[in-house]
Amino acid sequence: MKPNFIGIGGQRCATTWIFDCLKEHPEVCNIEKKEINFFTHYYNRGYEWYERYFKGCSGYKAIGEFSTSYLYDYNAPKRIYNYNPDAKIIVCLRNPIERAYSQHKHHIRLGFVTGINLSFDKAVKDNPMYIEQGLYYTHLKRWINYFQIGNNLLVLIYEDMLKNPLTFIQSVYDFLQIDPNFIPSNLNKEINKAIIPKNFKLHRLINKASLTFRAIGMGYFIEFIKFVGIKRAIEYLNSEKRLNVYNMSDETRKNLQELFYEENKKLSNLLDRDLSFWT
Repeated sequence: MKPNFIGIGGQRCATTWIFDCLKEHPEVCNIEKKEINFFTHYYNRGYEWYERYFKGCSGYKAIGEFSTSYLYDYNAPKRIYNYNPDAKIIVCLRNPIERAYSQHKHHIRLGFVTGINLSFDKAVKDNPMYIEQGLYYTHLKRWINYFQIGNNLLVLIYEDMLKNPLTFIQSVYDFLQIDPNFIPSNLNKEINKAIIPKNFKLHRLINKASLTFRAIGMGYFIEFIKFVGIKRAIEYLNSEKRLNVYNMSDETRKNLQELFYEENKKLSNLLDRDLSFWT
């Protein structure tokens, strides 16, 4: 089976929430894995390897996946177009400053940054990807060479989801031409929150166990644990509540506002949408 929609990002922009809302829809093939990353990391494995993820999708109106590495990749737009020029592309964008800050907290959670780099002010200088991933206009220019906004490229704004999640997800359902009246159970749930673990070893052990179960074909067990709330309860008990320790300084915020100003202005013109609330 060949997917007919592909979510391309961005990172820390509610893509997990969108993916989970789509998984529940009866007209969407329920693929288990998010972040297949075929068109970036595993392209050399070929279409046959990729399409194994969708082998049980016959009869569904919407078949697809979400991989946030695609938005920022130079080769992904052309590769996806060559594979399926009629594919519907979904992208969600967020205030690039808040996106970077959320990614930083997520990296702390994963243990990627430690010591003095726990400070966002320090980390944003040491990790250029925090900035590069927020250059949305630059990235979208590559995509609109192959896909047309409003036709087969849907550009969503994260802050719209916060205001009205039902209207937001219905716009995705409409784009995919599936029943827009379906209401997913996780509509008002916060997904993939960037918590800071108290015990990183315990957190990594849980993540490793989850990956292992999925690798041996027992992903349904992990989904059950998530569904009944066991995973959420463990993460809550193991979470660090003093997140203000990692707050962004006013100086850093001002510097980032200036840095993203022209990029956001160009994006506003491209989308014909006022994004001044991102400042």
